[in-house]
Amino acid sequence: MSDAAELARIASFMPAAWRRRVAACGGVVHEAGGLAVCLTGVPLAPFNPTLIERLPTDPDAAIEQAERRYDGTGLSLGIDLEPSLHGPVRQAAQRMGLTMIESRPGMTLAMADMAPVPSPDGVEVFRVEDPALLNEVVEVDAAAFGGDAATTRLFLPDAVLEDPAQRVYAARVDGRLVSVGESTTLDGVIGVFGIATVPAYRRRGLGAAVTALLLADRRGEADLAVLDASDLGLGVYERLGFRSMSTWEVWAREAAP
Repeated sequence: MSDAAELARIASFMPAAWRRRVAACGGVVHEAGGLAVCLTGVPLAPFNPTLIERLPTDPDAAIEQAERRYDGTGLSLGIDLEPSLHGPVRQAAQRMGLTMIESRPGMTLAMADMAPVPSPDGVEVFRVEDPALLNEVVEVDAAAFGGDAATTRLFLPDAVLEDPAQRVYAARVDGRLVSVGESTTLDGVIGVFGIATVPAYRRRGLGAAVTALLLADRRGEADLAVLDASDLGLGVYERLGFRSMSTWEVWAREAAP
């Protein structure tokens, strides 16, 4: 598959995946001239992005319409985009005074090329199916990323486990969850999200083991895996066979001083 074809599949997958999470959270997706304003109801900007489902005929008007949807939410507009695909929206964002606040590599893996990853000794890696464990999952996320577990729990409601497209995974050591991750599978694409490991347990292969199970669990349903990598996780994903093939940016209006 060509890079262009892969990128087109990713661009189609991401808004669809966000629609599934918004539905699980009991939120709403507003359409704004080709943009999808994803309001989950969780009071944190990264959990309420605007994505591009199709290039707007009038990007300035679409952004203006999308921004109005954030009125009264206490949040501000943030647009996820890929410059080579979404250049007109990027240019409109610049014209309208938005600023790029984040840039991250997009990585892909042809499932047939996935490298084998053995589970570390003494580690149980498994799919989370009991909603009671989700409280522990978000505690791992908070320890890894410094967020608020209660807020993240709003973004990971029990309904996620009831959606056939979404799954949650974890690694347990000595009775404690120490690494977690999520997936969404749609139209032959697996999205890898939220891979997090408690700092004291890093560099033991736990994140790789969770990611490997996450992929293997749905291998028969997809031929392509995608993710956005942090600096911390980049090497882990490369060892699994992922390669960087795009750049994703977030454009937002900076708060007034």
